[in-house]
Amino acid sequence: MVSIKLPGNKDNNRNMLTNNRRFYKWLALVFIMGPFFCAHATIKLPALFRDSMILQRDVKVPIWGWAAPNEKIQIEFKGKVFATTAGTDGKWYTKLKACHWGGPFEMSIKGDHNEIILKNILIGDVFICSGQSNMEKTVDDFYAADIAVSANDYIRQFKVMRQDADTVLEDIRAFSGWKVASPATLKSFTAAGYFFAKDLYAKYGIPIGIINTSYGAAVAEAWMSHEGLADFPAFYTQAKSKTVQSNPMVLYNAMLAPLTKYAVKGILWYQGEFNKSRAYQYRTLFPALIRDWRQKFNQDNLPFIFVQLPNYDPVTDVPKESAIAELREAQAMALSLPNTAMAVTIETNSNTDLHPKEKKPVGTRLSLAAQKLSMEKK
Repeated sequence: MVSIKLPGNKDNNRNMLTNNRRFYKWLALVFIMGPFFCAHATIKLPALFRDSMILQRDVKVPIWGWAAPNEKIQIEFKGKVFATTAGTDGKWYTKLKACHWGGPFEMSIKGDHNEIILKNILIGDVFICSGQSNMEKTVDDFYAADIAVSANDYIRQFKVMRQDADTVLEDIRAFSGWKVASPATLKSFTAAGYFFAKDLYAKYGIPIGIINTSYGAAVAEAWMSHEGLADFPAFYTQAKSKTVQSNPMVLYNAMLAPLTKYAVKGILWYQGEFNKSRAYQYRTLFPALIRDWRQKFNQDNLPFIFVQLPNYDPVTDVPKESAIAELREAQAMALSLPNTAMAVTIETNSNTDLHPKEKKPVGTRLSLAAQKLSMEKK
């Protein structure tokens, strides 16, 4: 053990040690709390706002984020300046002027302490792609020829990774940012969503952005908000399942709620397989989901286009009861809601598999529905 003798009298030495201890405690506090102070003194953007993003054309585009309380925010885009101020909670929100499609552009977001520059931004049409595994399924070598010629800077995907939460989140926690379609990236794209985007782009030449937020084996109620399930109170007291995506609200909370401020053109939905045992309930549950999402996106007539499930049961010569047929009937009944469309795919499954390989006809038919509901109106 090393002994150190301090110069001076004992009282001075004692005061020096006390001051040193105070200094090191202060230094430790700064070290621990420094990132907190810095995080709240600089502007921060949601996960969706990053390089290569696609913004919705022809509407005022919401943009939001976080900063220090009362911090002034200045946004520059396409030669125009937009100003706002963070609230006492550090949150800020504004809208950009509606723009015609085009790009690429840059955007600057400045605060009192930092500036964020977003590059390679396009303006076009943005669609949410959601549901369970058949929307989640990516482009694979079954479409090798399409992969080889897929390079297109005007088709892009933002991928929300699988996640769940018991309460509503403000931002996406895990994601793969905006990716441009190419042979190197296409195997990470939703197959149904990609072929939808490819067909739309071929017809109109307008940039297409797809936000892929899907989760295999998910039930519809997992994608609904607490308010959206008001007519189904049994879900509020349902025992929690170890299978995450079987629990009500948890996917909405984590994978959809953080997206609902983003301006979008429409919704693409491919789900139902894991609700087929409650197909009769789906007659009311599915329309409730559509109304719920429209309310959360603040668009009463938001185009909602869904895939009627293909056949994957073995063919029989004798008619019999079929849960999947009853589920298809429930899906078709949702067409009573305005501005909805259904892509019929019953004959597209060549291998009677729960996960059909054929996703190109699905995407093409979704595209035809979108052309009728939303594209031809512009």
